[in-house]
Amino acid sequence: MDIIELSILVITLNLEIAIVSMNMGSYLRKPASLMLLAVSFALFHCFFSLAGFTVGSAMNSLFGTVGRYISSAVLTAVGIRILIASFVSKNGGLGEADLLLILFGAGVEDFAGGVSVGTGAFGGGAAKLALAFLALSIPMNLAAFLTGRVISKKLNISADFVSGLLLVCIGILSAFNII
Repeated sequence: MDIIELSILVITLNLEIAIVSMNMGSYLRKPASLMLLAVSFALFHCFFSLAGFTVGSAMNSLFGTVGRYISSAVLTAVGIRILIASFVSKNGGLGEADLLLILFGAGVEDFAGGVSVGTGAFGGGAAKLALAFLALSIPMNLAAFLTGRVISKKLNISADFVSGLLLVCIGILSAFNII
């Protein structure tokens, strides 16, 4: 696996968390809080992906397919909840339960991604994977925070609605192995 394939994998696995970041960016204001969350999300991705990478081929046939469907179901369900909340709730925002479910779904997806990488030809292995997550995930989440602010303030569109819709789309596309 070359660096371009690795970068595409990292960006794809980071989509769910970037959507959460976009949603949270419409509510959080302190730059230090945004940076802490971006780094935390990147470390979270690293941990689950490296765990999957470590397990590698031993679990690929068992977990690869099942993990994708678990992750897809969780992300779609949370996306639907956020979509409904965007119409019902006045104060909006992701609840703690929603955030934990999204992190769980993303963790399952990251683990499955790490398993698939662990079975392929991957020179430099874990170090490249960790560096790719840190190099790509932190800026991607910071950009998503800013996008959430623009969507909610400048465009006057509910970040909840956009993030819920995107999570449903990712969940469905992932279930059919499109992403």
